Amino acid sequence: MFYGWCKMVRRDKGTPFQHRVWEALTLIPKGQVTTYGAIARYLSTKAVRAVGTAVGKNPYAPKVPCHRVVPADGRLGNYSGEGGVKRKQALLESEGVRVKEGKIVDFERVFYDFSDAKRRKGRFIGMLDGKVGDESAKAMRKVHHSEKVAL
Repeated sequence: MFYGWCKMVRRDKGTPFQHRVWEALTLIPKGQVTTYGAIARYLSTKAVRAVGTAVGKNPYAPKVPCHRVVPADGRLGNYSGEGGVKRKQALLESEGVRVKEGKIVDFERVFYDFSDAKRRKGRFIGMLDGKVGDESAKAMRKVHHSEKVAL
């Protein structure tokens, strides 16, 4: 979880939307994977491609685990971090995720849907503003609203 390293996040790196995506990445447990669509649903947006772009621009990999995000069909997909897809596979395998012929083995079993994170929403340390708890959730809703207006 990002609780211990949130101070390293720089406001000048990325947009508020990208910060929200990167924060969501920190919720994916080791040994599990999720999809771009699942992140979009968690963030209450239909902008799945924008989520994919934000994941690909994550400057904090692998500490912010973008390697745990895969396409909905269970393939490994891309990895813009150093070492490319081979590194992504090695990272996942080191966390106990099995990969065979470029696909996640037992994809349904290791899939993370953010259902437990939805229950905790609003109780995290806010990456965007340094506030704790409900104040951070309000700040995130404000950012989310401003993004909708800007689009």
